[in-house]
Amino acid sequence: MRVPKIQSRNIGEVKEETIKINFFIKPDIRDDSWKEDEKSLDKLIKKIEHFVRSSYEYRDYITFLKEELDMNQCALFPKLQRNDVSLEIHHSPLTLYDITSIIFSYMQINTVEPTSFDIADEVMRVHYEGIVGLIPLTETAHELVHNGDIFIPIDKVYGDIKEFYKRYKDGFTTDHIELLKENIRVTKQLNKEKYSPSILERKFTYLDVEGVEFPHKLNEEEIITA
Repeated sequence: MRVPKIQSRNIGEVKEETIKINFFIKPDIRDDSWKEDEKSLDKLIKKIEHFVRSSYEYRDYITFLKEELDMNQCALFPKLQRNDVSLEIHHSPLTLYDITSIIFSYMQINTVEPTSFDIADEVMRVHYEGIVGLIPLTETAHELVHNGDIFIPIDKVYGDIKEFYKRYKDGFTTDHIELLKENIRVTKQLNKEKYSPSILERKFTYLDVEGVEFPHKLNEEEIITA
């Protein structure tokens, strides 16, 4: 599953193009009669996703991102370097499961009887070509994103998502397209404001302990006479 060629892209140019996707839904011409239930398909997608994550090529690619593309600090906490904390690479706005599912559907339409290995190989290839959205986060920030507490603007991630859509649009479901549209809409709205997730704001908790007088903030007059 080795992919020898890595496409070099200008990160700024890629991010600018991300919010200019022209969407198109191709009529579904697949014969899905072979699917007996959604659970079987879900299990297969997760199996391929695990195959990708556990591969040498994927681990090598993550190392490449951190060492060669300067993904060595958290996008939300820039002062936190990978030498100080453990950094994780987050897929956004499409998860690795989404990417695998899209490529699976695309290859079912356009490839003659693709194997799980063929699909995993293609998923790994799009990573090396730089056309999936990625962003470095600390473990805590990563968890907050997955919990829906933090939104990642689509123009802040690395990866030519527009090219991914253009190439694999046959495999996109309506839900995938709506997800991208919503991310683009929210990103455009946030670009008009200064986005700062409230969950990241520093907050203090004051305890009312019986018998202990909590120090109060001095006003200007008290400071002068002190």
